[in-house]
Amino acid sequence: DKYAEVLKAAGFIPEAILYSTGNMASVVSRTGQLSWEKCNIVVDIEHNTTNISVFKDKKLISSRNISLGAKNIIEAITGSFVTAQERIELKAEDAEEVAFRENLYPGTGSEFIRGNIPANQLLAKARSILEDLAEEISRSLVYFKVNYKEEIADILYVSGYGLRINGIEDFLREFLGLRVERL
Repeated sequence: DKYAEVLKAAGFIPEAILYSTGNMASVVSRTGQLSWEKCNIVVDIEHNTTNISVFKDKKLISSRNISLGAKNIIEAITGSFVTAQERIELKAEDAEEVAFRENLYPGTGSEFIRGNIPANQLLAKARSILEDLAEEISRSLVYFKVNYKEEIADILYVSGYGLRINGIEDFLREFLGLRVERL
């Protein structure tokens, strides 16, 4: 009830309450900046999951949860890397730091990350999960267009913990061919 009142005060007509209130709070905070002539897509990349929400006329009209999140990208780059001289283990906590500091897409411009991790190996591991995530977002957009017959804005609004992963916005922009803006 508390969330419904906040939404009503912001001019929304709530039909459902998202379990990711951070996602909805971001949309509410940007209502004056969103165009309501077309459907707005909000992708909330959290730690374990990603939620894709479609809004039209300040109403949530479609939502899909994907079982991919920032954790999957970090897990993908955790593990062994091999060079001609050594085998390097990247622990989970170090992988998270690398994901947040190094640009995972389209590359860092250097041959090694953190001095001894081959950049091409790290990027190859991250890319497969980034592609899976982008393909799921793309499938959701196609499903929405086919089933709802509504026009979608050419902007993908992104939010959530996953935005801490350096390069994720650039990857989504290129893969999906949409403008990407943070909420």
